[in-house]
Amino acid sequence: MFIVIDGPDGVGKSTQVKMLANHMREKYKRAVVELSEPTKESDAGIAIRESIENKRRLEPIIEATFFIEDRRYDVQKRILPALKKNKTVVLDRYYFSTIAYQSALGIPPEELYEMQMNFIIEPDLVFILHCPIDTAKKRINERGEQDVMEQSDYQVRVDEIFRGFTSDHMFHIEADKPIDEVHAEIVEKTDTFIKNNKIFL
Repeated sequence: MFIVIDGPDGVGKSTQVKMLANHMREKYKRAVVELSEPTKESDAGIAIRESIENKRRLEPIIEATFFIEDRRYDVQKRILPALKKNKTVVLDRYYFSTIAYQSALGIPPEELYEMQMNFIIEPDLVFILHCPIDTAKKRINERGEQDVMEQSDYQVRVDEIFRGFTSDHMFHIEADKPIDEVHAEIVEKTDTFIKNNKIFL
């Protein structure tokens, strides 16, 4: 099973990935692989992380290309091999982030999708988390991390694009609630999805 938790910075994705992965291990006795993008392994992923750490955003199309090349590596070297071994993958960020962040900078979303549609694996289940901008900024500052979305209007555009994603296997969750409440909502929807689709039987 392949599950993605995505959304803007500061909504609590990493925390919920860990909590959901532990739930899958405990309830379903699954071997679970927790991953995040960008990776720390590919040249493109390293370049992205360095640009963030140095507080120097790359040109939008270059940044998008690096994210997509890093994702190609992630799919081929980490996600697909884990799934082939019958492991469950819970991923922090996926192609939804690239489309949201880069299309908010002016690159057409259709172009961004076409650049990666030949290799991406569609997730079984997707959770998009949202919270008010001020809450997200506070969380980022409390972690002592660099906020890559310094301008509020940019943050608003990114969140609006995230909110525009829809599919039968995608759920939007307001994450400005206590962590345990957000986790409970994710778990309830995950367990229902697994039951309805007779997964793991």
